[in-house]
Amino acid sequence: MTYISESAITQAIEELKASTHPFLGITFLACKKFGLPVGKTVRVKLDTVTKQHLNRHHRLDLDSEYFFQPFKSASNWVKGDYASSGLQGVNTRTFGDVFLHERGSPEWGFTENYVDLIRPRIQSGRYRKAPLVAIAIWAAKYQEWPADTTLEGLVEEFLRRYNITPSERRALFTTASSLTPLPVMAEGLPSSLVQSEAPNLKAIAHRFEPPKDAHEPEGTLAAIEMSRVGPADGLRLDLGKRLTVIAGDNGLGKSFLLDVAWWAATGRWAGRPAMPFGPEAAHAARLSYELKIGAGRRRCYSRFEPRLQTWVHQRNYPQVPALYVYAGVDGAFSIEDDHRDETDEAPRNFTAREIWDGKPGRMEGLVRDWVNWQLSGKEWFSIFERVLSLLSPTDLGTLRPTNPTRMPGDPRTIPVISHPYGKTPVLYASAGVRRIMALTYVVVWAWQEHRLGSELRGLTPARRLVLLVDELDAHLHPFWQRTILPAILDIGDLLDEHLKMQVVVSTHSPFVLASLETRFDPASDALYYLSLEGTEVRLNREEFYKHGDVSSWLTAPIFGLRYARSKDAERVLEHAMQLQLARSTDQSEIQQVSDQLKKVLSSDDPFWRRWIYFAEQAGATL
Repeated sequence: MTYISESAITQAIEELKASTHPFLGITFLACKKFGLPVGKTVRVKLDTVTKQHLNRHHRLDLDSEYFFQPFKSASNWVKGDYASSGLQGVNTRTFGDVFLHERGSPEWGFTENYVDLIRPRIQSGRYRKAPLVAIAIWAAKYQEWPADTTLEGLVEEFLRRYNITPSERRALFTTASSLTPLPVMAEGLPSSLVQSEAPNLKAIAHRFEPPKDAHEPEGTLAAIEMSRVGPADGLRLDLGKRLTVIAGDNGLGKSFLLDVAWWAATGRWAGRPAMPFGPEAAHAARLSYELKIGAGRRRCYSRFEPRLQTWVHQRNYPQVPALYVYAGVDGAFSIEDDHRDETDEAPRNFTAREIWDGKPGRMEGLVRDWVNWQLSGKEWFSIFERVLSLLSPTDLGTLRPTNPTRMPGDPRTIPVISHPYGKTPVLYASAGVRRIMALTYVVVWAWQEHRLGSELRGLTPARRLVLLVDELDAHLHPFWQRTILPAILDIGDLLDEHLKMQVVVSTHSPFVLASLETRFDPASDALYYLSLEGTEVRLNREEFYKHGDVSSWLTAPIFGLRYARSKDAERVLEHAMQLQLARSTDQSEIQQVSDQLKKVLSSDDPFWRRWIYFAEQAGATL
């Protein structure tokens, strides 16, 4: 035996929500299942009948006091007293004449012309006839079914179980459906109609919206999807639970993907918002994302409003609780922390200069905070030192803070780092060192501010740090590129033993990918490659293979170089190999290529072994 699949149930709910009246989906079905008579009454409490129906079909989250509402309504969830409050008002006011009932009496029944009375009210305004296929699937979600179950079989069982008469079927239900047209149902559906395991109904309901009494979701950003905006008509990025690496050529959208990931995680843009180009794209543009939480996955979306030239979020736009940090390639940072200042509606965006010199009312800046932490002996400075040591380059050795100093023309006391060759004020450090010092400072500062904000508000600190870094390898020597990403993955352990990290980075460096050969875990990590195929940008998820030598990484599909050599060497080697494959050869041309090879290859290059034999056989002099 099998069960109705989660995909079929989800699609059925979406169709019911579009235009089906709650009276038809709840009260009418509850009365039909009970066997409410027509033209006469029986002693029964209608509230009890509807409450039993709600308990049987609508309690999808057993941890919640709310019922899930799969019909067109202002809310996806209704209170536990819905049968005796909101629904009772609908039953007695809007549909009161449908029933034989005197106020205060325990007697209820349908009037003789109840179908004619119901029909115009469930087809007016926003409402339409109930889609028969969708409501049959909704009613069948708890049962076991044979593996060869068809939609036709589900509909027949629904009509039988709820005693739906032919006149009711014609007047109140429609066979039109986006699931599968009714006339071909006898042929059955693809295997997606059923699945072997019982569906996770709580997860299905939470994808639409969690109930108000649900705990704040602990989870991760699972996927982002873009339609009619960005470098391609459609892109989807399924993120790793721990790490996502995006590689690809310049101009194909790596930074765009990180910007959208930041928007999905925080509901705000770090810089300029993504904009669709052209009126047609503007009306069709859509951004969506999925959260992976305890109850499963929840899908959320935002659409572009051309008149306002802005993105409009769906109602009850959710956010997974976490501390979010985005490091731009230009030295700018964005930080999102709702525990620090819940009343602030503006995103915390900091320019590179503000990170170093401060932003009044927001941040003291690296120069002042470093010195203040160091001179006061605060715990923060100890954490800062440990993180800086973790991220330090192997060629320069550990970046160690030493005694700060004053500099001419600057009223501040300036931090100093110690190198093997001497001491350097941080303002004079190299671009690569400055970038990593800034990253260290922002992560430590953001985490400490988060802890402080949590303490002041009596909240539990987040258990997840989401870190996005654009062009991770920028300004870094290959020595450093080989160690920086594994080091970043270990930052969480230094900040808090309970803190988990989700890292999303873009890179051009084969050294960065080579550094993951002992750390990449397919169960929690993902590798993506942006490529240009003809005139279309493609985003492909790649299997992570160990290539060993960096030259092999350069010639791997994810970087796409034919040779790990200069462009001139590549051109000459291509010519040389064409000659080797030719049926006839010209001695002078071989001599000419040999001379060119001397200019682009070292004397011990492996290619010489192949070429020397070939050239000498052709009579060339080397």
